[in-house]
Amino acid sequence: MGYLTKHGIVPAEAPFSRDHEQKDGFLDLEAGIPVREAIRDYDRVKASTLPGGRAASTWHVGPYHELMDTHNRQESWMKEQGLKSGGGIWEVYWTDPGLEPNAEKGRTEILWPIEGLRMATADAHHLDGESR
Repeated sequence: MGYLTKHGIVPAEAPFSRDHEQKDGFLDLEAGIPVREAIRDYDRVKASTLPGGRAASTWHVGPYHELMDTHNRQESWMKEQGLKSGGGIWEVYWTDPGLEPNAEKGRTEILWPIEGLRMATADAHHLDGESR
């Protein structure tokens, strides 16, 4: 956030994290903040783009330490539907814990790309099967 503030760039949406690879007990994790304009790489700040395409999408409402339960339910739902992961999942943190101290009210959107369903524009399905 310091980089954006220093350069007068306003976030376009809520911050996110994206899992790239888990290997030997380590997770390659990207933390990002969407912006409307291109930025220059600087030190550990690197420009990237989230993938377009279809994804299984669900919401987690509650504290962050319970997120894995929602991930597990989402993975089970994908298996039931015969869907395979198409890459690293990402989470969008819609509730700022600095503004909402009650962790039970935290809202996190979880998006899991679906293999073989890449499209030019993003399209997601909720766990209840409704398009969004």
